[in-house]
Amino acid sequence: MNKKIYKIILIILIVLIPIFIFEIFNMMVSLKYETENMNDCISLITGDDLCKEINVFKILSAISFLLLCLMSIFKKKIVKI
Repeated sequence: MNKKIYKIILIILIVLIPIFIFEIFNMMVSLKYETENMNDCISLITGDDLCKEINVFKILSAISFLLLCLMSIFKKKIVKI
């Protein structure tokens, strides 16, 4: 892998992690105000399953963080000089 491509992927991962965390908080606010009960997961406005979306963003943020860590640890093996 080229060093420039490696840096671009790292930057993208660094940017995505806070976006995913922000989306988790955004869905939690939606869960509070768009449902009648906090135990309900279906939004009354959009009909989306907010609990499922929160779990998806948790998984995406964890995967992005894991990839960021792995790419940082194995930099010498990934980047061919």
